[in-house]
Amino acid sequence: MIISSNFALPLQEQNMEAASDCLEYFEENKPKSDSLSFDLPDDLSAGLCINLHGIVTPDCTRFAIDLVCSKDANSDIALHINPRLSQKYIVRNSRIQGDWGDEEVTMVRKFNPFREKTIHLEILVAEKEFFVAVNGKHLFNFIFRIPVSKVKYLQIEGAVDITRLNYERSDIYPQKSLPDYIVGYNVTAEDCPPPQHTNIPLTAGLSEGFQNGCQLLLEGRVKLLPAEFTFNLQDGCHVWPRPKIYLHVNPRFRMSGECLLIKNAWIENFWGQEERTSQLDLPPGSKFSMMIQKDIGYFSIWLNGKLTGEFKFRGNVDRINSIYIQGDIDLHKLYMNSSQR
Repeated sequence: MIISSNFALPLQEQNMEAASDCLEYFEENKPKSDSLSFDLPDDLSAGLCINLHGIVTPDCTRFAIDLVCSKDANSDIALHINPRLSQKYIVRNSRIQGDWGDEEVTMVRKFNPFREKTIHLEILVAEKEFFVAVNGKHLFNFIFRIPVSKVKYLQIEGAVDITRLNYERSDIYPQKSLPDYIVGYNVTAEDCPPPQHTNIPLTAGLSEGFQNGCQLLLEGRVKLLPAEFTFNLQDGCHVWPRPKIYLHVNPRFRMSGECLLIKNAWIENFWGQEERTSQLDLPPGSKFSMMIQKDIGYFSIWLNGKLTGEFKFRGNVDRINSIYIQGDIDLHKLYMNSSQR
């Protein structure tokens, strides 16, 4: 089935269609062209989740999902999601008064979610941005460029079979919130296989927590044109609402090539005082190893075997059970051991 723009299925937030009813409705009203339009709920506020289920047809090379302000062909577009399957990346953008903004791109070379038999796309409206997940995996966020109150319709274009669409209030995102990977314990770099899903962002579970004296080790490569990357030691695998982050490690790259290391924590719904280390030896395109060790009362952070900083505990660090990684790196290995330096 190919989807069509002159066809609108009225779905209300409080009156969700069951999957069987949706399938029957679609079969009775098969669209004939290649785009589809849906009315959105009036109250697009933080916590509303748009759930789209469907099948990408074998001949599909790209498709688009847009949150638009009107049915006019030149309508403003608050969020344009454009998976390009042959290139294995996803473009997102906005269009305001006829002009497209700056594109944002996410590569999905190692994890192509749109070649599955079925897809479940989640678009969560947060306080200042949209979050987008496919099949339970968070892929990217997109900061609002248009007031979300102006968004009225969901439009879809491309060779996609739509089987179900509903809107609901969500307490957590992604709804499944399972780790992509479980970190191995007491292994060496030689014994540690690469994570099965190394596409960034990645959430890894720490099944035994983070005990005193343990070392979390990461190996990877910085991309050629990096802006920043992040490692968070946190309580929970979810992205929204933001979990408690007991250690936020954030290298940021300047145009000059200099790298600045930011350390912080997110406790009780706010960021604390930043701690900074300048002139980090982390050139674009370089391989690196980073180690985070939990000592008595503080974390120590090592880069390529050299101590780069320490961070005193804030909050109950015994609740750490996950690590979240995002940004401009390729991740090669992630493991933990309890050997002492």
